[in-house]
Amino acid sequence: MIRHRPFGSGHPYVADTDQRSPVDPVAGIPLLLGVRSSAGVTAVDIEIVRADGAPVVLAMERTPRTERGRAVGDGHLASAQSRHEATPGGWRVRVDDLVAGDRYRYRFRSAQRVTQWF
Repeated sequence: MIRHRPFGSGHPYVADTDQRSPVDPVAGIPLLLGVRSSAGVTAVDIEIVRADGAPVVLAMERTPRTERGRAVGDGHLASAQSRHEATPGGWRVRVDDLVAGDRYRYRFRSAQRVTQWF
């Protein structure tokens, strides 16, 4: 399983590790794309198709455990964050070269699964 929620959970102050950030991409600002995966997934790639139709495949890096929703402290967000503590895997990639006015689509791939296009 590979899960990507472009808009995250909708929480106004917490960026989820399986979302797009910023939610509305801006040319000149790095775009972070994240996914969560099931335990058997050992590598995830992203396939991006740019406006000219040329596909680009980028390897994603593992998200450190502390950034995958592990609860820290006793604050009001700790219980919500702890739900994700059991999530086996997180992956992310940074895309730096977005061009204003161009349209992009992307999907995530592992040896076991390919997601829908976003």
